[in-house]
Amino acid sequence: MAFTTLDLSKQSGSSLPSSITSASGLTTGKVLQVKSSPSVGGNNASSNTNYTSTSITFNITPTKASSKIFLSYVIPTNTAQANTSCKTKIYRQVNSGGYSNISDDTIMNNVYMNGASSVSQLSTLQYLDTPTYSLTDVLHYMIYFASSDGGTVNIYNEGGNKNNLTLMEIAT
Repeated sequence: MAFTTLDLSKQSGSSLPSSITSASGLTTGKVLQVKSSPSVGGNNASSNTNYTSTSITFNITPTKASSKIFLSYVIPTNTAQANTSCKTKIYRQVNSGGYSNISDDTIMNNVYMNGASSVSQLSTLQYLDTPTYSLTDVLHYMIYFASSDGGTVNIYNEGGNKNNLTLMEIAT
């Protein structure tokens, strides 16, 4: 998709160029809706090397056909053993069609422990999804996680360790 940059500092007068009628006339790349949900789900712990679902789910009903969904999350994670990594993936389902992986875990090894004691950190991720759906469909997203080697990994949502999830519908 081609983008055009308009340098307003080079414009004279107080009006927009005649080729632009209004900012509301922009249709692609426009944020159509934002869903933000702090503190979703509960605590999750696993030593499974296969991806396991969490209680961290969030959903959005697109308002326009062919929109993209921008996902952003911040999740407190922890590894409790040396040489262990907490890996996350994003899964999506359309209505109740069943969850499937939409992300690549090679870029989502969130916490790595290389020592004898546990380590905690905020795991962050931004992902642009291009789902196939009908206008009345609800898109459900769920975080899955796994241990790199069978050591215990945790995802928290308690006390001062709260997650924050945001979905944005972007017009295409």
